Amino acid sequence: MDKKFCNVTLVIVFICFTVILLSGGIFKEYTSIEICKEFLSAVVEIKICDENQNVIGNATGTVISREGLILTNRHIVQVYDYSMGEYVVQDNVYVGFFNETEYMLANIVSCGIDSDLALLKIERTTKNYIKMSKSEVGYGDEIHTIGNGNGFGLAYAKGYVASALVRVLYDGNSVEAIQLSLNINEGNSGGSLINGKGQLIGIITFRLRDNQGNVIHGTSFALPLGTIKTFLQSI
Repeated sequence: MDKKFCNVTLVIVFICFTVILLSGGIFKEYTSIEICKEFLSAVVEIKICDENQNVIGNATGTVISREGLILTNRHIVQVYDYSMGEYVVQDNVYVGFFNETEYMLANIVSCGIDSDLALLKIERTTKNYIKMSKSEVGYGDEIHTIGNGNGFGLAYAKGYVASALVRVLYDGNSVEAIQLSLNINEGNSGGSLINGKGQLIGIITFRLRDNQGNVIHGTSFALPLGTIKTFLQSI
């Protein structure tokens, strides 16, 4: 091959690679404003209704595919019926996208047996979804979350990874979780935990309570990528 041609090709490749780097195409770190602009439409409000269509619960869902697959928590869509003595799946689970007033019925695809995860499906395709990270989180990593705290609608918050992986007693089981320096509220369950590259690294799940049952504020927990991938592979 002509040496001059090779040199020209290498120069072109180098220039293209430099442009991609400078534009943030590979190592881009999102700002808080960019996270909101990019991913508010990839998170949904969830509302649970009774047979009379009265809202009895609020939560959050994270869209993970173009086909309308949504991750949330099992405890949102599956509750314990004391009269029957078993867990039952909610019939009326609705999701709403950011800045949309119409809610749509979601089908429950699967509920986790060994994890507090559930997968929903809506009859709608979307270009707005969050891709999963290929790497785990680290201590001190800056993280972002979007959730439907207190049922007030989707809102953004930022925090840090306090511990990359801990074992916590939750719902009677010892589970692996990411410990976060982050305030969340009722309704944030199922919300997305996003890293600085705009990738999904966890699903917001629970807070701790003290011996009196009071919520310990400022500390929350998310299910990590390993748990999410194991759940999805089991379906």
